[in-house]
Order: sequence, then C-alpha cells, then structure tokens
Amino acid sequence: MKQLRVSIIIPTKNRPNDLACCLNSINDVADKFFELVVVDSSNVSHIIETNRSNTLKANGKYLFFAESGVSKARNYGIQNSSGEILVFADDDFVVTNGWLTNLLKPFEDPKIFCVTGRMLALRKDASSNLYERTMSFDRGHSSKIFSKKNLQIRGLFSTLSKLGQKRLGEQTPVPWAVGYGFCSFQRSVFDLIGFYDINLGRGTKAIGSEDPDIFYRILKADLSIYYSSEAVILHNHRVGKDRLYVDFFNSGKSISAFVSKYFKNDLYVKCISFGYFSLLIFSGIKAAIFADKDLKMAINIELKGYLSNWI
Repeated sequence: MKQLRVSIIIPTKNRPNDLACCLNSINDVADKFFELVVVDSSNVSHIIETNRSNTLKANGKYLFFAESGVSKARNYGIQNSSGEILVFADDDFVVTNGWLTNLLKPFEDPKIFCVTGRMLALRKDASSNLYERTMSFDRGHSSKIFSKKNLQIRGLFSTLSKLGQKRLGEQTPVPWAVGYGFCSFQRSVFDLIGFYDINLGRGTKAIGSEDPDIFYRILKADLSIYYSSEAVILHNHRVGKDRLYVDFFNSGKSISAFVSKYFKNDLYVKCISFGYFSLLIFSGIKAAIFADKDLKMAINIELKGYLSNWI
C-alpha cells in the first residue's frame, strides 16, 4: 500500500507506568513513518516530568494539556498532529506485532474512513476473567465492514434472542459492534462529521461513550468502518473487585449518556435503550438462578449506572 504519514495519539492522565509500557510496545512495532503524540493532562508535577521524559525517549511529541476530558485531549491531539491517518490509543494498552500494519491496510480502500481492531485482556487472572465475562471489548475473529445499512432496527432483534447472555460478543449491536477502545481515521473524517463530543468520555459526567458516539456519527453520515480482527491490542484490565465495580457502574452510566444524546429523535437508539435494559434484567435473573454471585453483582452495579442518568 502507499506509505501514509501516520500520527499515533495517546491521551494520558496520572498513569505514568501504564504510559511507559504503552510507548515501549508501540516503538517495538511501528516504523519511521509514524508520528507519536502524547497529550498529557496529568496534574502531579513529578508525573508530568516522567511522562515528558518517557515521550521524548520514545521520539514522541509531548503536549501538556491542562483541561479535563479525554475527548478534549483527543481533539487537541488532532489539531496538533500531521498524519493523513490518525490512530488513537489509550495509555493502558499494549500493542502487538502487526497491530499498526493491520490497522492501516484497510485504508487501501478510499471508501474506508475508520478502522478499529480487536482488544484482548493483557492478563489472565480473576479480575480479568470477570471483566471479560461482563464488559468484554473483544469483537471476535472475523474482520468485517460496517456501513449505514447496519443501522437498521430489524438487526437489533437478533440481539433479543441472546437475552440472558450478558456477553454478546460478535452479536453486540452497532455502534458497539464496530470495536472499542482504539481506532484509526482518515483525517478528512473530522471535516465531515466534526471532532469528538467533548461532553462524552472520561473526565466528563458521561464517563465514556465517546468512541461509540463517533462511530455512530460516521455510520449515520453514510461512511464505512472496517473492523480488523488482526489488529490486536492488549488491555490492562483493572485489578480488584472494588476497581471493577467502578468500571461496571461507569459502563452503564456511559451507555446511558450515549442513549440520552440521541433518544428524543432517533428510533434506532430508542430500540437500543429497550434492548440493553432488557439484557441487563434477564442476564441478572439468569445469574441469580445459577447462583453466579460475581456476575449478578456486576450486572446490578451496571444497571444502577445506567439508571443513574434517568432517575
């Protein structure tokens, strides 16, 4: 394929060890045609200096950004990067061999405006296992193209047949089916649909949903997204039930924020809201019947997070 100039943009805040691991993994698999941009919103002086030093050691461009919100940080990275293709990664990712190559290859087709990839757990422990059972970001072994055609209500009814199965895997409805956590874009997509919604994502009341939101806007604009199962990153899941419980609550709250944004005038999202609520209820009942205490607790907490924006 034509060698494209690529910018890898990593927002970070107060997680220097995670960022260092992420930077090391990227340097192991990337080549001279990429620009590395770290947008640091840390508020502790020694962490700021550590992040700056590690970024420069990785031949990256360090940007300090004092405002809160991952969406604001990503938008700042867009404005201060030079790539034709913009790749976003979080600081708690570890990338694998072939990650960048497989993420870029689908852009050979000019009709592809966004490419996502597969996210797997970095560790195999009790916390990661519970995380995968409840909030897995893995979208499966099969690469696929998503378009506006996937935003059809009848496609949601296949999800209803999975009620009681909390982890939907490849049956997850669009826009969550598109991928999660990391993605890449033709720079021109931001001229067509606008930047990340600064009211969504970590550092806002919404907590998250900045990724599903931008995927949804891309598809609604009749642009195509490619999910590459071969572009794999490893996610450093939270350790310990207390931290997982926070993630469960935030997961429900962030989905609620996405639904709230579109609910009034979007029938598809109204159906998503009904389906998601039903999924939590029936999955919780199934977990109770089978005395799966951990799963039942996870679902209950996620449900509370979802309802927190409605009651």
